[in-house]
Amino acid sequence: MKKIYTLLFLAFFAGFATAQSFVIHDENGDLVTSPVITIDSASTVEYATAHYYIVNTTGGALNCTWSRIRRAHDASIATDQICDEILCFDADDATTYNRPLTFSIPAGDSSVFQPKVWPGDVAACVIYTYNIYSGLGNFEDSIQIKFRFDAQDCFLNTEQIQEINYNAYPNPASDVFTVEMATNGNDVKLILYNVLGERVKFQNMVDGKNNISLSGLNNGVYFYSILRNAEVIETKKLVVRN
Repeated sequence: MKKIYTLLFLAFFAGFATAQSFVIHDENGDLVTSPVITIDSASTVEYATAHYYIVNTTGGALNCTWSRIRRAHDASIATDQICDEILCFDADDATTYNRPLTFSIPAGDSSVFQPKVWPGDVAACVIYTYNIYSGLGNFEDSIQIKFRFDAQDCFLNTEQIQEINYNAYPNPASDVFTVEMATNGNDVKLILYNVLGERVKFQNMVDGKNNISLSGLNNGVYFYSILRNAEVIETKKLVVRN
């Protein structure tokens, strides 16, 4: 792993303030906060590359993984690739690509994170979201990048950013927690965490009524996150009381 000593002080306080185990920094050492980053390339015969670091803000080593989601994609794009500290991966020709295995980032250390796109020698534009996870799938941070080649431009359509409406009950809950929703064609998931941030339940959501079994959980406070296309759109508290 490559130590980025100049980032450690800022990374610690950024992670402490947001309760994030991993945060994304740019190549200058600044915390990435922009909702959409645009990378322009005049060349259509070379990869356009974004340079970032995944920084571990905790006091212990953590397993890390990531995913790439195509938000706006041009069929002419030949290859998109993601490199981290361990390997470079040619992403499959799929809407969502997940890193095959997790890798460990030591306490206070960082990993290179470099998304790359090659447009296949034609003018093109794409928008990809890159999500960072800790452990077995705890969402930590995200960046969205627009790659523009030869002055082409593209935009998210309204269907991709359509809101998710849902009704969750009861709260407090005992045996079953119910979530009624309309997914509007999105990939929606619910993740339930305990107060230590450990994932205790995971469920794919469907249109209509979704029943989440709370069997085996101790009484206490939990938090559930609703994810739309792998992005957390809301996190709320759930009280379990048997």
